[in-house]
Amino acid sequence: MTSMVDLKALWGVFPPKAEADRLTLYDLYRKVLTGDHQAAFGGASAHKPNSELSRVVNAGFLASQMKREHYVALNFCKTVATTFASKMFGGRVEYRIGKDEDPAQERFKQVIIDNTLDIINIEQAVASTALSGCVYRVRWGKAADWKEEMPVIEAIPAKNYFALAAPDNVKSVYAKVLAFPFDVARKRYVKVEIHEPYTITHELWLMKGQQFDKLVPFDSVRGYEKLVSAVSDGEEQLANCHLDGNRIIEDTGYPGMMVEYVPNFVLPDEYYGHSDYANLLSIQSDINESSTGVLRVILKHIDPKLIVPPGTLQYDTARKRWYVLKEDMETVELDEKVGAVLPRYVTWDAQLGAARANIDALFEAFMIIADVSLSLLGITKYSTAESGDAIELKMAQTTDAVQRKRRYFDTGLKNILYAAQWLDCHYGKNPSMPQEVSITWPSPVPMGASEATRLHAERKREGLESQRTAVRAVLGLDGEALRDEIEAMRSEHEQNDTDEQPT
Repeated sequence: MTSMVDLKALWGVFPPKAEADRLTLYDLYRKVLTGDHQAAFGGASAHKPNSELSRVVNAGFLASQMKREHYVALNFCKTVATTFASKMFGGRVEYRIGKDEDPAQERFKQVIIDNTLDIINIEQAVASTALSGCVYRVRWGKAADWKEEMPVIEAIPAKNYFALAAPDNVKSVYAKVLAFPFDVARKRYVKVEIHEPYTITHELWLMKGQQFDKLVPFDSVRGYEKLVSAVSDGEEQLANCHLDGNRIIEDTGYPGMMVEYVPNFVLPDEYYGHSDYANLLSIQSDINESSTGVLRVILKHIDPKLIVPPGTLQYDTARKRWYVLKEDMETVELDEKVGAVLPRYVTWDAQLGAARANIDALFEAFMIIADVSLSLLGITKYSTAESGDAIELKMAQTTDAVQRKRRYFDTGLKNILYAAQWLDCHYGKNPSMPQEVSITWPSPVPMGASEATRLHAERKREGLESQRTAVRAVLGLDGEALRDEIEAMRSEHEQNDTDEQPT
């Protein structure tokens, strides 16, 4: 089946004009996340001295501003993204499709391990919080040249993802497009994947500026020379692909799509998500500028001016400059009124307490708006050693935000892992048909090892959970390792009972 999507007719240009605002925000949010705040917020300071006196006093600072120096970026936005990522995926997430003894479960677990899904998920959670959403793709192939073929799960930059939706329902997506622009020999190209049910269409477009010019053969561009011949020869990895003119059609046979978009937060009439940074940028900018202002005052004390007695400075008319005689730099006698205070450096008591208090207030407002509990950050002012229940109460706001984010990831990961199973069943080593995926998420509330042991021991004693569940939760074991540990515990228990019997 050939795709009916004509990007040249649909978009005309790349990036498409309808997506310009979204891509601009991605660029802004990425700069904020990575700490390039000078570029994100437009310079070292938004404050420009107005009066003549202010311009003279601040001349040194303005010169440094032109060099983009002395700018303080307290990147709390990054802290927000990494904090949510660690609370969402920092613990042990369990993915299951059957019983531990089921060979399909063992194979499913191995696919997750081989794809390092735990690392991908943490990176995706950071990107989702900062950029408003993230994208997963699953394909059949090799994650690296030295590895065997398998379902490959990978992250795709959100800036390369575009959804095509029905005009009457923004959430009814009939095709998902991945577009990757690149340059070869001073020519601009866009590599395109059009994902539809049962089919992926691969296209290579030559661009004329930002406009789509024409489809070109893959083997006409460096880096894709072997692709067309591999498809024509029917190599095993590309056995389900065929040529259609300059297009490569991949017949997946899968009724869904091999790409999944996970939004950070959306409204009912929207498809793309909202970044947590949308409400934080103004405060982040104010914190940076206030901190830069404090630094600016402190730097003025690094090279203070020296006050000397009258007559110490001499003027050289020939060289037109002031100087100090060597003997004047040794000992100078002055009367008590002047000598008591001279020579000395000019310093300024800037009274920075109010400025620091303002930064603290901005920080607290920032974290409240970001749904990050202040005690969660381990700051002594807000946090002490407390029980899990006490921490849970203080973390309620953050926990609710984590659970909200997890719901989006729960749906997205189940869809992408089902598609991975489908590929593994048809091309790989999965011995059964795809099964529905269940995901068990860890508690976002930190719990010490001793407290976790007491909790699960009490649940087992009260008949609220099995020994298998308790051991899995406390020791983090699964599969064969879990079975061996339970068997060892039973053997020791039976041995102890035998030793205690009277002879």
